[in-house]
Amino acid sequence: MWFLIKFMIKSVLAIAVVALAFAMYGIYSARALPDWFDETRADVDHASSAVDQQFSDGGVELLANKAVDVLRGRVAFTESEFNALFLASLKADADGRKLLSVSDGVRVFLHRDKVEISAIINLDKLAKVEPKAREAVDRFDKLFWIVEDNRLAVTLYGTPVARRGGLGVKDDFYAKVGQLEFSNETLRSMKVPVERANRTQLDLEYLHLKSVKVNPSDIVFGVQAKL
Repeated sequence: MWFLIKFMIKSVLAIAVVALAFAMYGIYSARALPDWFDETRADVDHASSAVDQQFSDGGVELLANKAVDVLRGRVAFTESEFNALFLASLKADADGRKLLSVSDGVRVFLHRDKVEISAIINLDKLAKVEPKAREAVDRFDKLFWIVEDNRLAVTLYGTPVARRGGLGVKDDFYAKVGQLEFSNETLRSMKVPVERANRTQLDLEYLHLKSVKVNPSDIVFGVQAKL
């Protein structure tokens, strides 16, 4: 999951370099925050409250309700359930915690055969966690009118796969910063190491993944339980 953070840092650097070349539409598109982001709950800790309710004290309330499905080797999660599981898994992962530490919000959306991972990156938090981002943040400070409250919405659209028992994405993904879309080819041309996506995965709490299928209404895993 550190790859995701590195990609977001690369995106900040790239946008800082090319922002002045964009027309006004591009500028305001770059600063746009998604509709799902709730300013009154602009902190991952707030979002984590729902996770704590379902995974309190290391418990498995969410998965306990699906114990029979897990034992049968096939379990489905709605988008809301998967968000709780995803956040809990990020909190349990060292690199995932880094992503949460620089974000004011993280959310996953399900599409047919694709997942959309969206994070509201707080540039102040990013500069503290990743010193290499300081230059990019300084550039954005000079162009502060581009950024909405010192935040950038960075979104990845990718094809999920089961990898070494965890959840990964293929390297054919594309991205958006605000509403500006970056194709896979553009990301490669900007030296973003997209191929590293083929070597990373996030371990999901209490599950060992064998397969993944994404539908608009749910995500279905072939699994075996972690004992």
